[in-house]
Amino acid sequence: MICLLLAILPLSLNVVVVMFVWWCGLGVLDRLCRFVPGFGPEWGSGGIFGLRFHRGVLYFTLSFEAKAYFLSEDYEMVYDFSLVGGGPRSGGDTYNAVAAVDDEIFFGGWVHAPVSFDRGRRELSFVTKYSHLHVYDVSEGRVNLLWKEGAGQKSMWAGEVSEILYDCVNHRLLVARGDGFRNLGVYSFDLEGKRMRCLSDRAALKGAVFLDWAVFNRGGLFFNGLQCVDLVSNEVLDVDVGMGGDVSRDGVGAGNPRILGSMGVTFMGVVAFVKGGMFVGNPLEKSDELGMVFVRLFDFALSQCSPFRSNCLPVRGGLLVAYSSFPDTFSLRRSVVVPSLLVFVAPPMVKVVGVFGVRITSMEKVGSKIVVAGNTTPNRAKPNAVDGGYREVSVLSDEIVDRRPPPYHVSLSGGVVRGGVWGGFPLTGYRNASLKIFASRSNGLKVFEYDMELPVAGEPLVTKYQLNEGRNVIDLGGFHGVVSFMFEKVDEKSIIFLEFS
Repeated sequence: MICLLLAILPLSLNVVVVMFVWWCGLGVLDRLCRFVPGFGPEWGSGGIFGLRFHRGVLYFTLSFEAKAYFLSEDYEMVYDFSLVGGGPRSGGDTYNAVAAVDDEIFFGGWVHAPVSFDRGRRELSFVTKYSHLHVYDVSEGRVNLLWKEGAGQKSMWAGEVSEILYDCVNHRLLVARGDGFRNLGVYSFDLEGKRMRCLSDRAALKGAVFLDWAVFNRGGLFFNGLQCVDLVSNEVLDVDVGMGGDVSRDGVGAGNPRILGSMGVTFMGVVAFVKGGMFVGNPLEKSDELGMVFVRLFDFALSQCSPFRSNCLPVRGGLLVAYSSFPDTFSLRRSVVVPSLLVFVAPPMVKVVGVFGVRITSMEKVGSKIVVAGNTTPNRAKPNAVDGGYREVSVLSDEIVDRRPPPYHVSLSGGVVRGGVWGGFPLTGYRNASLKIFASRSNGLKVFEYDMELPVAGEPLVTKYQLNEGRNVIDLGGFHGVVSFMFEKVDEKSIIFLEFS
């Protein structure tokens, strides 16, 4: 169709058509394909990570095959991490460590080069596992290795590169390292001298640039406060974030430190997406109303549902984030409570905009399209010889944020939610929402109602219901924003269904 248009339109209009195709990235997206299971001696299944569209080039890393792809309309280049070490290689990136500046795409992670794998015992050795930082020159179409580091031990590895932020004040990269046994923390990489320097030895997994600060989490894989780097003075400021009732929009508290997924900035505030919700606010503000608060989302005590191992994506001034049903798991017999959901956060609104399978690993904006990478298999906490996941990229229109939200179903038991607050379901756009509880005993139920801004102070909005033994149906259509729940008494034998349509 495009070729036909070019043949019949005047030259000036041809230029417009070509520019339109380039801007939308249609030729690049046509090059995407599905990746089927293959040999990859790593932790169960990897995925597609680090999606970044920059100057007509779409980059991503296929992990655990340790292959970095660079796609444009004219060519396809695949880099096999041979600059790190000998083959065969595995790994690549599982935290979306990527940044694009001017004519360069910086990408990091970790690679086994070569793989040291005992086929009989199915065990990996980490002697040749290296954390890495690379750069791809868009104009020259060439990859260079900037830095690598290994621990050289069988059962330990050096901190993986899990986040890359560009510091425009000092023309350097700020690198978070939160997964590993040695050299964890926040690092500065000098782009001129090609040197890595430690700014903070407190483990950090993710971060975001906020005003003239770079804000990182504190606590490695968990959110246990913040550490903020002043881009002018290099001072590192520790910020404690409360976990008690006063920090939570539903008034019940955030609980223990939670697994961190990603961090972003919107509405002049930092957003940290964690298992069971998000922390949002100004970490440098001491006021209770303007500081960091906790908004509960998809919170289930014994479920794996979380935004772990995925990125958040700026879209229309808001943030798109994925809460995946199974990012990681120790057992394949864990209950699937809720499908993986794409959620659009535009304060004060939170809205479900997409439903996916087991997990979402990476997202990127290409013109008016949203590119979403998915995987049918979680990252398992056990080495295996085969990457058993089917990994593919879905191309969506950014109009999903305007449309009615998709229907989905939630299925769980009282044994999964235990005795605390659970849920955190956005109701925006749904015409029908209902809660069905098959109780094994008479009980009480509290329904908490909130959004990203309310309640600011005072008592949270709570509606109480009396549950009878047997079937109970509660219409959620009259509630606002987001709702979460808490039983008066633990009922592990209860069966719970929620329907959104």
